[in-house]
Amino acid sequence: MLFPKKIHVIIPHSRKIKGIKVRMKINNIDKIYNESNNLDEFVAGYFGNLNNIINQLNLSSISIFIQEFVDSYKNNQTIFVAGNGGSSSTASTMANDIGFDIMKKTGDSKPLKIHALPENSSVITAIANDTGYDNIFLNQLKIHYTHGDKLLVISASGNSKNLTLAA
Repeated sequence: MLFPKKIHVIIPHSRKIKGIKVRMKINNIDKIYNESNNLDEFVAGYFGNLNNIINQLNLSSISIFIQEFVDSYKNNQTIFVAGNGGSSSTASTMANDIGFDIMKKTGDSKPLKIHALPENSSVITAIANDTGYDNIFLNQLKIHYTHGDKLLVISASGNSKNLTLAA
């Protein structure tokens, strides 16, 4: 296997963290909307749904997830983050906030090495043009990934081929 250690976060259908997979059904928004008679009912249903999702979270999985970041920091490994569409924006923001804020807030000069794969449009379009859009993340990992690095995948559907190939 090319990438032996990964972190997967795939929402809404499943979350896989270092071999731990938790299934959560969170895509009830259409149903809530269709069953609501007014905005107040929709908002109440929406927040009720979010509360149910939060109650389903496996706290030990979250601790393991955090420990993966800590281990990467201690071992000078890189965390790659990937996503499409809105998840691409989340990946970019996450990499910026986590990478920079750790140094800023801790005063430590050692950064957490985190890189958002959707960031470089020139690289993405070159890969898409030369080898196909399905390879835009995988080919970047083939170049930059070293043993022990991790991949965090963010997806609303969980079935985008470019993400599943990279994972």
